[in-house]
Amino acid sequence: MMFALIAGLYYYFCYLRDKKAKYLIVSFIWFSLSFLFAQKAIFSLFVLGLTGLYFWYNKTIKSKDMFMAIGAGGGVLLCFVLYLLYYGIFKLYYVSNFTFNLNLAEVFEFGRVSDVPLYMKVCFFVAWVGVFYALFSKDKYKIIIAILFVCEFIQRMTYFSPYMYYYWPLFYFAILMALAILKKLDDKNRLIRVICVVGVCVVLNTSYKFYMKLIDESDGKDYMPDYITRKITPCDYVFNGDRLMYNMFGLDPHYYWQLIGQLDVVGEKTKIVPKPNMNELILKYKPRFIYGYNYFNKVATESGKREIVHYIDKDIIEKYYMKTQFYGVFELKNEFVKECNISKD
Repeated sequence: MMFALIAGLYYYFCYLRDKKAKYLIVSFIWFSLSFLFAQKAIFSLFVLGLTGLYFWYNKTIKSKDMFMAIGAGGGVLLCFVLYLLYYGIFKLYYVSNFTFNLNLAEVFEFGRVSDVPLYMKVCFFVAWVGVFYALFSKDKYKIIIAILFVCEFIQRMTYFSPYMYYYWPLFYFAILMALAILKKLDDKNRLIRVICVVGVCVVLNTSYKFYMKLIDESDGKDYMPDYITRKITPCDYVFNGDRLMYNMFGLDPHYYWQLIGQLDVVGEKTKIVPKPNMNELILKYKPRFIYGYNYFNKVATESGKREIVHYIDKDIIEKYYMKTQFYGVFELKNEFVKECNISKD
């Protein structure tokens, strides 16, 4: 989403600079793609749309160029809508992406991440300095980025933001805004460049130590997704576990292929599909790998509660499954594994 959004922003700026219609057209195409990647881009696109109307009103953007760009971006969205209608899944798409996400906030008892990492706090602080610099500079490019940053900041501070990845769009806008003020300061004092380089080195060193620690801890151990992928056949079902997502290629016993205990809870609330009966599905499909313990409601767990969503019958586990080297992951016993015969036709 962010790649497409930033690419669209780049070509939007190219148009404001050179007044060439092709840049605005490409910009709107990228904006449409960003929306298709993740619908939450609509907030930033709405803000950019307001800036576009402003520039159109004062004739910075030509009406002809605006209509061609809207036609190009709308054409991308229309093709996607026609694709959904052709396969009869438009309603499902709408419910799964809009109804689902709008109801997601209601089931969380907390609204925002309470502790933002230090590097983000520093970047946000510098970005706010950049906002004031942008306002005084009267540079339209900097002002647009400042507006995007401020609007996203307000949204993240006041609206539903339960996980850290919700802050990444804000972080990217903060980086763009911070670069503006850092570039200005660097022109006057080269010490700023040294400080930035040292900061980047600290972040890279911290990241290196973190990943090296993970590698050391996993040395000699099998990687679970790789282990499971190598053992399953195209005919095998696999049930992703509670907080474990290892099924990339196996067949899915239920509508949701991951995050059982979260997506299915909200999905039932929004009437997308009822929660699965785990024991019935295990008996019906005999998945090659399953998570053999009870599934907890992830939303309730995040709120400090322990609520079991799916009870797994231990008798079924003992009869059909055996433990693996991975915690909670059980493999179907050899005597119940069926031969996979796939026609080459």
